[in-house]
Amino acid sequence: MKYFLKCLKGLVILLILIIVSVFLLRAYNHFSYSKYQQAEDNSIYSDPQNLDLYPTDLDGVDVKHIEGNYLNGFHLKPSNKTKKGVIVTFGGSEGSPAYYEAVSFAKGGYEVLALFSFGMPNQKARLSKIPLDFFDEVLDYIHQNIADTTPLTLYGGSKGAELCLNLVNYYPEIDHIILMAPSAYTFNGLDYDNLASSWTYRGKELPYISTMQAGFTDYIGFLIGMATGAPTSYEPLYRTAIENTSDAETKKILQKTVDVDMLIFAGGQDRMWPSALMAETIKETQGERAEVHIYDEAGHIFAGDGYMASDYGFIAVGGDEKTNAAAGESYRQIIKERLEQWHQ
Repeated sequence: MKYFLKCLKGLVILLILIIVSVFLLRAYNHFSYSKYQQAEDNSIYSDPQNLDLYPTDLDGVDVKHIEGNYLNGFHLKPSNKTKKGVIVTFGGSEGSPAYYEAVSFAKGGYEVLALFSFGMPNQKARLSKIPLDFFDEVLDYIHQNIADTTPLTLYGGSKGAELCLNLVNYYPEIDHIILMAPSAYTFNGLDYDNLASSWTYRGKELPYISTMQAGFTDYIGFLIGMATGAPTSYEPLYRTAIENTSDAETKKILQKTVDVDMLIFAGGQDRMWPSALMAETIKETQGERAEVHIYDEAGHIFAGDGYMASDYGFIAVGGDEKTNAAAGESYRQIIKERLEQWHQ
């Protein structure tokens, strides 16, 4: 009995030490990374589904909200449209329609649709089992409301890039795509209460890699980071999930070369997922039709100094202020040049 009580006392002391250590680490990490605040209340990233936050009174660009059965987003039309065709933009897992990129394109003379893929009242609430065939409605809108419908270029960042790459498998109307921090694979959606593919087509889920296949030690490290308030990196989870999936090849989005020009950007220090590795994987299938630019020292978003705050704590996105800024400048210039070639 004395031995049992001694062991119990030891366990209680250990538990108290763990709790105190976690508390102290959380306080330290909160102090150390407190400058990485969440988006300001008036930023679209604070609430991407709040249409009132989107600046629509733009010089030289007419902006209107558009909505259909699943279609939802903005139609941006420059008062002086100087470039042919249309660009469609999609944001990432934050739920935005890549609005600021769309504004930049529109101010450059392009007609643009900045579209939500989830989160709006007429859409899937979460990024899970999103129907790719909603693009039928996008094409219908383009043909009914835009005078010159070609060429058609898609822009997507992160999960939006995963969306764009999947769309080219089903829609030959797409001429070009620009992928920022892309995925080469279809992954699970972000509804962890009901784990499923991110995408469906004609009611059928696309085969996907589950992040539940990530390495055990990587998950433990991730959870410890979450518990202690340290900036967490999702990259090991995605990378080891690919490595641990025996049939990962069948989950690759591109199974063959498609008749689309691709402009791809990734940071070698991306800590959200292994976008540089996946950019090269896309290149292996698409060959010369894929132009890949990898910035070895940049992170996931080509902005900021490597960390950001979220509702779930601090997130490591990679890179630093200098390398991300340099990558961002180069990225914008290359996009400008390619769009001018494609839409002349």
